[in-house]
Amino acid sequence: MLKKIKLQISGIHCKSCKTLIETEIDVLPRVNTVEVNHTNGRAEIEFDDEKIKEKIESIK
Repeated sequence: MLKKIKLQISGIHCKSCKTLIETEIDVLPRVNTVEVNHTNGRAEIEFDDEKIKEKIESIK
């Protein structure tokens, strides 16, 4: 089942930060999409497993 979470990430200052975060999350198993907005620090992640949520939340 696909799930979507929204996270607030502090410390994002530029497009390079956005790219690095998206790259790190995107390689995790069962992640379908990752969108990080560097201007407001928000991330939206779509995945299909509850275990990945725990891993993503431990990153922030």
